[in-house]
Amino acid sequence: MGKSVIVFYYSKSGNTRAIAEKIVESFSELGASNVDVTHMDATELDLQTLKSADGYIIGTPNYFSAPSGYVKVFFDEIFEDRALLEGRPVFCFISHGGSGDIEHLRSLCDWIKLNTVGPAIVVRGKNITSSVESDIKRNITKMLELL
Repeated sequence: MGKSVIVFYYSKSGNTRAIAEKIVESFSELGASNVDVTHMDATELDLQTLKSADGYIIGTPNYFSAPSGYVKVFFDEIFEDRALLEGRPVFCFISHGGSGDIEHLRSLCDWIKLNTVGPAIVVRGKNITSSVESDIKRNITKMLELL
């Protein structure tokens, strides 16, 4: 059986969803056929599915330097079971219209003891530049090595 990765995100305006879809597409471009990549909207939180994944990519708009409440609920709910997720690879991404601060989201991943890989992906609006695409592919490649 192959490994599974969930792109877990919240998107109010569609910007974060566009990045999540680009990330899923990038797995295909890299030929990661042995990895089942799905995305899950944080408003439809399914803890059992999330607990069973081998890796995570977590995205949110940046709200005053903090992640969406919907994404934060995942961390709140999984905290007691964090030992189940310890060491699983993760990378984070945000969309923003202002500060672009991702440290709060990364700190949440550290509290759960997920294995954070690569640079955080920070996108202003839907502006997925070639540099952002390169960072996405670099993070996916590292994640694939860890799976």
